[in-house]
Amino acid sequence: MNKTLTLLALICFLLFFNSCEEPENTVKPAIITFINASGFYVDLYKNINPSHYEPSALVYIFAPAETKQIEFYPSFDQVLGDAFFPQYKIRLADFLQTGTVDIFASAQSLINLTFIIKSGDRNTISIPEPNHNELLFNHAYIIVKNYNRVPIQIIRGTNVLERMDNKSVILNPGDTGYYEIKFTHFDTDINLNHLFAFNNQNILFPSFSAERGKKYTFTVGETISNPLIENIL
Repeated sequence: MNKTLTLLALICFLLFFNSCEEPENTVKPAIITFINASGFYVDLYKNINPSHYEPSALVYIFAPAETKQIEFYPSFDQVLGDAFFPQYKIRLADFLQTGTVDIFASAQSLINLTFIIKSGDRNTISIPEPNHNELLFNHAYIIVKNYNRVPIQIIRGTNVLERMDNKSVILNPGDTGYYEIKFTHFDTDINLNHLFAFNNQNILFPSFSAERGKKYTFTVGETISNPLIENIL
């Protein structure tokens, strides 16, 4: 009798233990270790074209050479996987040039990171150092040096432009302002023929066509110089 009770107890214990085990088809999160192997800050987006700047698609902002472990659910499509879009931050000016903070220009990588995330997987992915010909800059930039004796504002059409470093619309005498000329996803260049410096009156900038990835430097006095045109990289 005792042997029978002992056997029944053992069977019940085994049944209870097996019921506590996870089913084989349980979906487990995956741990992906990203290594930023580049010398740039990187905004990493997932499964969306980053030119649309969808905030929910931003995975993480990496510092240069930073390593970060991030948890993901498995890929919905176990054939195509997930795509990650590195967007590199190229230093446009440091705090010594702006007088305030470092500012950056954004450039999309033409080479995306695509791989399948499996349940319970652990993987390491490197964000590469990009070649210059693998980058598409999102916007163009104008740099204005105020050699006037009064503060000025930079106006495009009817819009007063904000400085990139401190969001001010005022550029004081002796200061240099950095301004972003934003491109849509479909723009190839932008004709800037309604750009003004304003104090007591509008001073018209020379008309020019802005291109992505270029910076245009002007000096403003009683008149405005023709632009010095340079590539960001």
